[in-house]
Amino acid sequence: MDRSIQLLMSAAAITISLAACENVSAQPSTSVRATATDCSAQWTRFSQKPGDEGAFPDTQVSYYRYMFKLSKGQPIHIRISGVFPNGRYMGYNLYDPNKMDSVAGISDQEIKSDIGYDNPFQTGLWQGFDSYTLWFDPQQQIITQESIALGSNSVSDSELYREIWYRIYDPKDGPGATGAVALPRIETFDARTGASMACPEAITIEVPKAPQGIGQAANLPPGPDDNGNIRFVHHNGMGLYANRDTNYVSARLKMRGANEDVAVIKFKAPRSARSIDDLDRPSLFDVRYWSFCVGSALSTTTSGCVSDSNAKVDESGFVTIVIASRKPEQLPVRAHYLERVKGTIPIMIYRNLLPTSQFAGDLSKIPVWQVGWPGRDADEYAADKFIGDYAPIGKLCSLLEFNATRCQITH
Repeated sequence: MDRSIQLLMSAAAITISLAACENVSAQPSTSVRATATDCSAQWTRFSQKPGDEGAFPDTQVSYYRYMFKLSKGQPIHIRISGVFPNGRYMGYNLYDPNKMDSVAGISDQEIKSDIGYDNPFQTGLWQGFDSYTLWFDPQQQIITQESIALGSNSVSDSELYREIWYRIYDPKDGPGATGAVALPRIETFDARTGASMACPEAITIEVPKAPQGIGQAANLPPGPDDNGNIRFVHHNGMGLYANRDTNYVSARLKMRGANEDVAVIKFKAPRSARSIDDLDRPSLFDVRYWSFCVGSALSTTTSGCVSDSNAKVDESGFVTIVIASRKPEQLPVRAHYLERVKGTIPIMIYRNLLPTSQFAGDLSKIPVWQVGWPGRDADEYAADKFIGDYAPIGKLCSLLEFNATRCQITH
């Protein structure tokens, strides 16, 4: 179908989509599961706003959590049915809170739409009513689109705590919003019989305001060397609810000279998909999304981010970010300023989401920094050694040096 005709058809459909999405649900996989208990009220919004939450959230991302406890011997399957949101990306991760690492995940383009509908992350055409259905087995740590086989193997011998996180990157209705559709519907079933089952016990799992083992310097990315040079390394997320589809490089700052030091960071910006409309034309972008954020190693909160949608890219394709306790009066026109919050050890995190297979700056090409090796030479793992200009590098200098030389950073 001609793309212009598709757009006209979708425009007409969107006028009813927001009302309709409240009532959309996928057809049950088997007749025995035709009725179900609705647990959707247990979705909890996780704030992306600066300073609100730990685990270094990105300020341009919407986060929703479903947190629950399974008693010993409690068999349960979870069905989530929703409408594809209008955003740059959407995906689910199942987490074991004891580890805070993803044990299963699925992203938008992997999801099959329900019969009679389309996946806009595959077609590049968002209509506002295309639906999908997912099945979760929290005991077996599985996310699938097939109805999970019934049986006793989905019964735990002990209490289990689980979380399902639902993310929307750069939603069109703004950070923290739902991408112009209702939140997905959560339904629960008996894993042995398929009959409707009461919602599992809702719980609150606090995100720690420090990474596990943060007191050990080895768990942090490396800081500036004696000459103020900053090298980024491929970090594993520090056990803080990393997204399965995102790669991270990070570095920390050690602000010698207290409040008058300035850090300058530069990197070549990847081309990114700016909307869902771009996704059926992968030759137009290198990554689905990128961002650069500054947070605190002591609280794991984020103080500010620069993302691809608002980045100032110079004539050579580079982004420059200046980090200081107060905005320098001589900040270059095309440079971004991010505040270094006082009383913290700043952590800098650069994210790339779903790079294309041809992208030379794919962060997964960088060996993972070996946590637990204090004193190991960070240059051995420096990101720029593996992906060149696409890796951020930086320099720490005094405010006087910055005003005179911009810290003499060269890439």
